[in-house]
Parts: sequence; structure tokens; C-alpha cells
Amino acid sequence: KVGHPLMKRLIEPEDPQIGQRKQELLNETMWHMKKCGKTAYSIRIRSELKIGEGGWIGAPVTVHIPVPNAGLQVKNIQIHGMSYPGFLSPETFESRTVCFQKKLEEGDAFWIEYSYENHLTYVELDWEKADTHQPEPASASDLEEQAPHILFTPFIRALCHEIIGEEKNPLRKAKLIYDYITDHVRYAYVRRYSTICNIAEYAAANQKGDCGVQAILFITLCRCCGVPARWQSGLFVSPDDIGGHDWAQFYVAPYGWLYADL
Repeated sequence: KVGHPLMKRLIEPEDPQIGQRKQELLNETMWHMKKCGKTAYSIRIRSELKIGEGGWIGAPVTVHIPVPNAGLQVKNIQIHGMSYPGFLSPETFESRTVCFQKKLEEGDAFWIEYSYENHLTYVELDWEKADTHQPEPASASDLEEQAPHILFTPFIRALCHEIIGEEKNPLRKAKLIYDYITDHVRYAYVRRYSTICNIAEYAAANQKGDCGVQAILFITLCRCCGVPARWQSGLFVSPDDIGGHDWAQFYVAPYGWLYADL
């Protein structure tokens, strides 16, 4: 948050105008989606990677650069160029990349330029229409524990009961969990995920975590109370910013898969 005391400690302070433009764009997008029911953006990106040259010149290297895959939101993917011939994964791959393999030369830069359309839909939800029974296509695996991070430990079960109480409506359950996390878990960078024994418990106990940590806590609590949920990860893009981002999906009939960005 811009007004947080920690912001004063930044060596390179953030431009408040950029934060304001981000918020204005977000508000504009939300209002447009509510009015029209959907929106779409055309995005073009050049992604580049350079390798430190010390001791690497002449050595064979393998470089993977992520590229979009086809999905519910992403359509019309086009590749406009790349630095060297590379192997491009099919559009249906979950973790799609372009792979370059060559001997590193001085000044080498590995890049790919691509464009895609991001399509977003807005669903007006009605508590009364939510079905307490969750039929397919919600997969059984989207309700299960998944060690080591999605586990219904005694702590998670107690927290889940504290949040939802006796609520039976799956849509209200998801909203209660969403509200709890966004109100209580502060956004913060964390150490590498591989060093955290149980990410959901870490987020709940420490009341902090980045986008992926908060998404895993949401997924775990949803599954613990019988609401199917699953992970999503991708790229956040705006005119002023770009970076990796994680969020979640949860399933409520008759609406199907819905999105939750903690």
C-alpha cells in the first residue's frame, strides 16, 4: 500500500502516479465488465534473457522463456519473432516455453516477441442460485488434499470452521474465506516456496504471504469445507508493469469455475 510506513524505507521510491494509473485502469476495467459483461485486451510482449558472461562464453546453454498457452482467457496467440531458431511447445502445454540451445557467444541475448488476446467475462452471482451439490465438471482431485501444502491439518480444520461456521451455501463459503484472507493476511514477499514445509499453514499462522501463498491458503480452506478449488498462474500485464502472478479458481454450480484473486 502506498501509505504504508515501510514505503518510506524504499531506496528507489515508487512513482505515485504509476500506482494511481494502475488503480484507475483497474476501476475502469471493473466498471466496463459489470456494464458489458465482458472485456478483452490485445497484448504484445518482448521477453528477453541475457546470461552472465563470466566463464560461460563458448559453453553450451539451454534457455527456456515462457510463452502463453491457449486457455479460457487467452486466444489468438501469435509469434512475431525470436532471437534464434528454437523449439516452441504446442499451445496446449500447461507450462509452455520456447527452448533455445546453443553455445554462448559474447553479447548473446535470447528473446521472443509474441502477442495474444486476453478475454475476461463478468458473472453476476446470486446467492440463492448456488447449488449445494457440486456435480461434474468439478474433478474429485479438486476437493482432495495434495501434500505437502494442501493438507486438512487440525489447525486448518479449526480455522475453516471458525471462518464459515455452519454455512452450507458453497458460494457464501468461498466469499467468507476470501474476505477472511484479504482482511487478515497481509501481502508480503516470502522466502522460496521450496523452503516452506506447509504453505497454507504458513500463511494462516503468520498472517502474511505473496499472491501464490494466499492463493494456496484459499484453495486449501475451500477444499476443506467441500468447495472445489484449483491453482492458476500466469502473467500480470499493464501499461506500466509486468510480472508473474498467481490466483485461484473455485467451482460452484450452476456457474461453473469462478475466479478468486486474493
